[in-house]
Amino acid sequence: MASSQKRIPLFVVLVPLLAVLGIAGVIGFNLYRDYLKSEAEDEEARRLLSLAQEEQVRNSRAQVPVPQPKPEPVEEEDELGSLPGQKKKVKSTAPSSQTRPSARTGFKSAYEKLGEGERERGAQVSRAQAATRRPVQQRQAGQRAEVRRRL
Repeated sequence: MASSQKRIPLFVVLVPLLAVLGIAGVIGFNLYRDYLKSEAEDEEARRLLSLAQEEQVRNSRAQVPVPQPKPEPVEEEDELGSLPGQKKKVKSTAPSSQTRPSARTGFKSAYEKLGEGERERGAQVSRAQAATRRPVQQRQAGQRAEVRRRL
């Protein structure tokens, strides 16, 4: 034997290995036992909930509906009576749909009053606003691209 090899005793290797495996086994067993307890508790809770629901259904079926007493008619005046300076309440009635003009007809009549010249001028203004927005948006897009290139 040209080179002498230093051998580690088998005892030094196996004892720590068995200790680690034993600790892992104990931890695993405890986790499994806790899991089984948790599942048993969940099953018990489900069983109690179903029993409570069944009992509630039985009670609701067995319960005879009690007729509700009719509320007393409310007087026109409140409990304080008529106070000085208090105005009488007026019942408001909503107008029917036939007497009330719809929003569409009101808009249509206002649009017709506006006249052709005003509508054309409004269209020109909106086109001019759109034209000024486009270059600004293009410039902002170019600035964003420049910032990205710098990063």
